[in-house]
Amino acid sequence: FVGASNLGSAVRGFVPLSQLAPPTRAIVNNCQEGGEIPIAGKTMRVKILELDKEKNRFILSEMAAFREYQEKEKAKFLVYLKEGETRKGKVTSIHPFGAFVNLGPAEGLIPLSELSWQANAKLSDMVKIGDELEVYVLKVDKEANRIAFSLKRIQAPPWENIADKYQ
Repeated sequence: FVGASNLGSAVRGFVPLSQLAPPTRAIVNNCQEGGEIPIAGKTMRVKILELDKEKNRFILSEMAAFREYQEKEKAKFLVYLKEGETRKGKVTSIHPFGAFVNLGPAEGLIPLSELSWQANAKLSDMVKIGDELEVYVLKVDKEANRIAFSLKRIQAPPWENIADKYQ
């Protein structure tokens, strides 16, 4: 429960477990039942989801504030991220259309077409969740807040060494 008195009269509210950000939820989930909750008395960044003045209560979301903060940090990061540079990142998820790589404040996609110069390369053979990769920044779309990466652009194109392989 959260108390606030700067809203006029004293108001009580709470943050439902489903509205806790992942780091806080992990702390709460690791608590012993009936034991002291380690986030009690701590300051949290939250966003008001619902305010009922008649009942003098409100519902808050740490998750909504967390996502908003992440989006702001990503927008700042995209200003400095340049197409054509290489960055280290970690594979966070794999989908039929490509793999997502996290660079810290921002996450981007390596589309299937940018995984390898081999036409029949399988995504599951190329990357695994948790892999640390060097990625080439293919496109930065600041308006859509999206990043496209490439793995194949870091590798030499197959036709560069063709004279060494064939006479």
